[in-house]
Amino acid sequence: MSTLYRRELSREIKNSKVSPMQARRFQKAINYIRKAPASVLLKSTNLRKIQVSGRDDIYLYRVDLQHRIVLSINGEEKIIYNIVDVSDIRTG
Repeated sequence: MSTLYRRELSREIKNSKVSPMQARRFQKAINYIRKAPASVLLKSTNLRKIQVSGRDDIYLYRVDLQHRIVLSINGEEKIIYNIVDVSDIRTG
């Protein structure tokens, strides 16, 4: 069971203008994604599958009201891509 994430992700969290409390929320969510088995994570109420052309394994994990973690789950392998603000997500 492995979780991959962009090397710059933790640096971006530290250098961003989020509060220390918000940074702890991000870290707590990332740790949960890392440690939880994929079967448990897929049943989580905070996880929603999204449609991306050419991919069928992309999900959004809700951190709080404003932020989501973009990740993919393929078997037991999880890849964290980014943390996004809800106002930046466009539905179509």
